[in-house]
Amino acid sequence: MRNLSRILVLATTRSRAVCIRRYIQSTTTPALGEKKTITPKLVNEDTKQVYISTPIYYVNGAPHIGHLYTGIMADVTSRFYRSQGYDVEFATGTDEHGFKVQQQALKDIQSDKALATTTDPAGEGMADSNKILAFCDLHSNQFKKLCQVANIQYTKFNRTTSKDHFAKVQKFWNLIKENGFIYMGKHSGFYSVTDECFYTETDEKHITKIDSTDQNEHQQYIYTCPNTKTASKVEFFSEENYKFKLGLFKNKIKEYLFFKNNNVLVPPSRSNMLSSFLFKNIQNIPTDQHQVDDLSVSRPSSRVGWGIPVPGDASQTVYVWLDALANYLAPAHGKDSGNIDRIPDIQLMGKEIIKFHSIYWPAFLMAASDKYKLPQKIVVHGHFTNNGTKMSKSLGNVVDPFSQIEKYGSDALRYYLVKCGSFGSDNDYLESNIPLFYNKDLADHLGNLLSRSTSSKLAVDYSSLPLINNECVNNGATPADSRDSAIHTSLLSLPNRVSSCYADFDFALAAKTVLEHLAITNKYFSDNKPWILTRSDPTRLNTVIFYCLESIRICSILLYPIIPNKSTEILDIYYNHTKPADYYFWSGSALGSFFTSADSINRFKLGKIPILFNKL
Repeated sequence: MRNLSRILVLATTRSRAVCIRRYIQSTTTPALGEKKTITPKLVNEDTKQVYISTPIYYVNGAPHIGHLYTGIMADVTSRFYRSQGYDVEFATGTDEHGFKVQQQALKDIQSDKALATTTDPAGEGMADSNKILAFCDLHSNQFKKLCQVANIQYTKFNRTTSKDHFAKVQKFWNLIKENGFIYMGKHSGFYSVTDECFYTETDEKHITKIDSTDQNEHQQYIYTCPNTKTASKVEFFSEENYKFKLGLFKNKIKEYLFFKNNNVLVPPSRSNMLSSFLFKNIQNIPTDQHQVDDLSVSRPSSRVGWGIPVPGDASQTVYVWLDALANYLAPAHGKDSGNIDRIPDIQLMGKEIIKFHSIYWPAFLMAASDKYKLPQKIVVHGHFTNNGTKMSKSLGNVVDPFSQIEKYGSDALRYYLVKCGSFGSDNDYLESNIPLFYNKDLADHLGNLLSRSTSSKLAVDYSSLPLINNECVNNGATPADSRDSAIHTSLLSLPNRVSSCYADFDFALAAKTVLEHLAITNKYFSDNKPWILTRSDPTRLNTVIFYCLESIRICSILLYPIIPNKSTEILDIYYNHTKPADYYFWSGSALGSFFTSADSINRFKLGKIPILFNKL
């Protein structure tokens, strides 16, 4: 680390960014999709408590497939940690303040008679603020509904229009201001309504004029993001507002993200998206020059009235991102919390908001109190595109998640998004692959194996399974019959291999690893020909079915974070609908941990098993 620091001092600004990125890539976990050789450490292994969050979503439009993807990735993380015996808090919600919401709400209410009637049912000419709140209620409920139909099991749904949030933001603002990090100043720059932020001098090279003016004869400009390649209109403003001394925290943020080898960013390559801020002026910034990188944290209420007033100054509204980020502050939890608000340990989000969560959010927390624990993992995923083009309402290529779930079911869509999504890159959304992957991977591999292994035609002696189970456990790593070696060895290591993938947020590789074992099991079934063994060697038949049933059970537990409905249906067969609360816990995924006694056979649901994976 000392050598790295010396290199950074001597290097140019551009080469510093290259050095730090290469350093990160050389000291972090393998790239997503690679084989994992070491089980990564889970967060908070000492307390077995974890707080996971998604961003809160803007209510200026209906939920889209990107919102669903983020929610499912967070839900997979949450279910995995619960399966490890953790006490999990999982928060999501809606971001309902800011000029963008204010503008969209009034526009939609004015142009849509049905919406106008819904937001003002009595036709009494409700105040704009009440209409906007009614608009927010409608859209916030859509996000709640999406979580419900997609089986996303959050523990807390936050809304920035709630009274609790109002008090939370004002308290957070006062902490930062009392510590001397907020001051009144003049701010000039290009502002994007779409992104709810001012752009810096570094960003101005990506801003171009449009040969037109708006109805107020303002010159129009376009900002094209170099990372996401998206374009948005910007307007030049010069106004008095409150500013946050962000520049003072630049070095602390670099230390937090990189120099302590915390591997905070997942995947590490996402550090490239932060280089324009973090690797500019890398030397310590003198106190009297911090204004170069300071952040405007309020807006004149005359321009942005839909928000939370700055404490003690109603002429200003709290910047929507400071407002939104404060939603993550949760009540203190545990005896060692010291009564300080709890911060998410793991935060999942799309790449377009990495700056706000990796730079602004840690800086706000550092400014408010040195007792705050910073997020341990910031997990950033790419976008889903449509035929290579970013989805947008204006292009009419947005995928409606509700219709997709209604058509294919939540598990099929969850499986597709996990298998095809990526934290490292953008991916094209191909609806035709949803039934393809579901049928090929789940129906053919898992569902067909279940049907064949539980067929009454095989005449399996289930009462013999506890004896076979005990022999299997006693034999350790080497089974008595060499024909069982491949499946036995794979089952012994499978939970750890899959756990490693989940802990590394490589959910696609977790699914792939399970499918590889199911392929081994299906080959094992075919090679041993149980339909012949039922007549020629019933004892061998029982052993073969034991290993197949264990594979199905264990794989169902390991896939539970991804396809919870189908996994639960399969495990119901083993527990005959009397499964314990911890039926999906990882501790139950060990080979030989189920058929331990006659009681397990009594629980096991015998007879004809229904088809659980109907082809799509």
